[in-house]
Amino acid sequence: MSCLTCLLLLCGATITLASKWCSRDDADSVHAAWGQAFGSRVHRTLVAQRLSSFFVRLVQAHPDAKPLFSEVNIDDVAGPDFEAHALRVVTGIDLCINSLHDTRLLDEITAHLATQHRRRLNIKAEFFMILRRLLRAGVAAMVDNPNIDAWDNCFTPIINAIAAPLP
Repeated sequence: MSCLTCLLLLCGATITLASKWCSRDDADSVHAAWGQAFGSRVHRTLVAQRLSSFFVRLVQAHPDAKPLFSEVNIDDVAGPDFEAHALRVVTGIDLCINSLHDTRLLDEITAHLATQHRRRLNIKAEFFMILRRLLRAGVAAMVDNPNIDAWDNCFTPIINAIAAPLP
């Protein structure tokens, strides 16, 4: 194999790996937006509250999903069990976003989250697509001049990776 062939294969592999998640510029834009939306305690609480309302709407639209939240008491979304759940979800999202420049770490995080969610009965991939749309709208509302295309380019593959093993 010639040096040129090896170089072309290496470049192709690098481009393929780099494009699995999103571009560096898009990741930088998402980091900045997420930092603005999630960067303070007030904002973290607001994001968690919005996630709580998402879970309530999800259960209203899909009553079969309610048992998924029996351990976190979805009937009391202001209670400590459910608030802790919402904060765990926000923290998982935060880990993913802050790992956009470290694709091996992001692969590990999303694989772990996919495994955790696959173990739970009745979780559907469509629930994650709803979450993606909600977070997109939330970022757009909480951030000055957000780059929504960058958000879509980075966050959609994250959601797809976590939801991949789900029905």
